[in-house]
Amino acid sequence: MGSATKIGIGVGVGVGVGGALLLLAAVILFFVAFRSLARRNRSKAYVPYGSTACTIVVTDVQDSTALWESLPSSTMQAAMRQHDAVLRTCVAKHGGYETATEVGYHYSFVPPWLA
Repeated sequence: MGSATKIGIGVGVGVGVGGALLLLAAVILFFVAFRSLARRNRSKAYVPYGSTACTIVVTDVQDSTALWESLPSSTMQAAMRQHDAVLRTCVAKHGGYETATEVGYHYSFVPPWLA
């Protein structure tokens, strides 16, 4: 076997191994990012321990539909961001967990007296 052939085989093996390592790194990065995202989404409804008793607090913004229709969108968005921040801060301070925000706001407290 000539030296050019040996060099060609060495380059081919090097490229193959390097590509496999690069692919492996990409797969690991994907799973780490996916796991982090899953943890972040799961934390909204996470309760640290099981319990047969809890308190669920359901809130809503009074006349929000009318407000959205009568005020500029930017004004309502700013007001809702402030509302959400205040509510989440208070709930977290008292050991509550956000469980839903689609229609109104739902928070759970375990044990119940934290609410």
